[in-house]
Amino acid sequence: ASLCIACPVDTYHNAIGADDSNLCAACPAFSSTRNALAQTVLEDCKCNDGFYTAVVDGAMECVICPTGAMCPGSSVCALEQEDFVCPDGSPVVGNWSRRSGAPGGVVTLASCPAGYKMVDSP
Repeated sequence: ASLCIACPVDTYHNAIGADDSNLCAACPAFSSTRNALAQTVLEDCKCNDGFYTAVVDGAMECVICPTGAMCPGSSVCALEQEDFVCPDGSPVVGNWSRRSGAPGGVVTLASCPAGYKMVDSP
């Protein structure tokens, strides 16, 4: 007799009719399904705190958050948030843009507003 079992935590499988548990794909490095089983799409893999989602060479990656893009007093990366605004409503300082110019690319600090200077972060 056969039975269906859920794909384990930190994996996903998006096809109906799977007949092999090895078809569950691992989430990308530095991401997880946040302890959820039976996930069905790559987007169910969320980047860990201190990282943000970027598409690099056509694949989803979790990229370490630049120091200047971390939300104050938390481990949340503003670049993972809509419009780069922290959950408390505060915007991240600076003009951040996708390196490739395409949606989903790696984000870099392009410029700073008046009263600020750009420095390399440690």
